[in-house]
Amino acid sequence: MPGNVSGNSYFDDLSIRSVSDVEFTGSYLHRLSRNRAGLFSLEMIAEGEVLLELEKRTLHLKGPVLFWDGDFSSFFCFHHLPAKKHYRHLWVDFTGERGKRIIDALQSTFPGGCVPLVRQSGSALLAIFEELYRIFHQPDGYDSCGAVLLVEKLVYLALEAGNRLPRLQGDPFNLFRIYDSFRYEPFQEFDIGALASARGISVVYLRKLFKNKFSLAIGDYVFRMRMQSAAEILKTESFRITELADKCGFSTVSPFSNAFRRFFGVSPRAYRRSGGKRDASAEELLASPGGK
Repeated sequence: MPGNVSGNSYFDDLSIRSVSDVEFTGSYLHRLSRNRAGLFSLEMIAEGEVLLELEKRTLHLKGPVLFWDGDFSSFFCFHHLPAKKHYRHLWVDFTGERGKRIIDALQSTFPGGCVPLVRQSGSALLAIFEELYRIFHQPDGYDSCGAVLLVEKLVYLALEAGNRLPRLQGDPFNLFRIYDSFRYEPFQEFDIGALASARGISVVYLRKLFKNKFSLAIGDYVFRMRMQSAAEILKTESFRITELADKCGFSTVSPFSNAFRRFFGVSPRAYRRSGGKRDASAEELLASPGGK
C-alpha cells in the first residue's frame, strides 16, 4: 500500500510494509518459514496465550505482551496453548536502517525477546497498534510520516513499560515520565505517594519539583489532562457522563459537572449536545502552563 511520502529525509530510513490485526482460533496454526532479509516486526499479543517457537528459542507469550522479530530468524510458529480459545495478534512489518536499529536496540535492552505488559501499558500500546492499522489501510494511501512516528512511540512505550527509559539530563527524578504518562493515559490511578516512593523522595518534595519544572501542581496537571480527555470522549458519545465522572475520580456526576464547567464554560451535557463547543472564557485557562 503506497504511503504519502513527504520527502523529508528524517522519515526515509523506515518503510512500513504491512500492519495486521488478527484473531486466531485454537484450530489455526500460525506458521512461517521464508527469507526475511531486511524485514523487521514489532508485534503484540493483546489477549490470549501462545508459545512462539523460533529457530533457537521458545517464548511463552501471555497477553498483553510486546515482542519483536527480525531477519535473524527465518522460521517461527505459534502454538496455541491447550484450553485457550483464541489469541489476538497485532503486528507491523517494516524495513530500513532505522528499523534495524530499533530491533537491535530492543534486543539488546530486553534479551528475553519480549516485554510483558500490565493492563495500563498494554492498553496504551494496543491503541497505537490500532491507530497504525487504521491509517495504513486508508484506501487513498497512508501517512507514512505519521506511521513512522507511531512506530517510534511504540518503542518509547515499550522502554517505559520495561522501566528502561534513560534519565534525562537535568531530570534525575524522571518527572517527564510522570508528565508523559498522564498525558497519554490520564485516567490511570493517581497515587502520588507511590510516585514519590518510586523515586526515593517525599511527596512534599515531589510536589515542589514538579511545580518548579512545569509551573503547575502535579495534582492540577493530572486533573487537567482528565478534563481534556473527558471533553474529547464526550464528542464521541462512547461513555455515559456518569462513567466519565468515575474515570475522572468523582463519586457522583454533580462535582464532575461543576469542575467541567469551570474548565470549558459549559456543562458536560451541553458540551456533548453542542458537538464540542465551549465558552470562550475558558480558553485562557486551557492555554495556561501545562494546559497543552
